[in-house]
Amino acid sequence: MYHYPLHVSQDAYSLRYCLHYMQKAELLLQLRESRARYISKSVET
Repeated sequence: MYHYPLHVSQDAYSLRYCLHYMQKAELLLQLRESRARYISKSVET
C-alpha cells in the first residue's frame, strides 16, 4: 500500500513525458511541412 502513491506519480510523470514528446514530434512535423512547402514554392517560381 505504501508503494501506491509512488507508482501513481511515476505513471503521471511518464504520461507527462509522453505528451511532451508527442508535442515535440508534432512541432517537428509542422516545421518540416512548412519547410517543404517553402522549398516547393521557391522551386515553382
